[in-house]
Amino acid sequence: MDQLRKYPALVFAILGLFFYGQFINVFILAVLWEFIEDCLDKGISADNMYQHFAEYQSLWKQDELSKQNKVIDLGTNLGAYYVGHYIRNKLPL
Repeated sequence: MDQLRKYPALVFAILGLFFYGQFINVFILAVLWEFIEDCLDKGISADNMYQHFAEYQSLWKQDELSKQNKVIDLGTNLGAYYVGHYIRNKLPL
């Protein structure tokens, strides 16, 4: 699991190759990916779950609380999925 945590972009690019056109599902998976990483780092508790999802809520409210890190992680994961999606369009599969 530690190897997967180091290379989430590679995992999402591979998902883009195999699961074509699932952008909404990948967005949900990207949020869950970050949630699982937080749970592995901090442990599973109601307070940690609330804090994790409160950070995403602050994205929509335009707060500066950890906004940049969450947006960069989500953008990287979705961008990697799109790269895999694009490569699949170019390959004769």
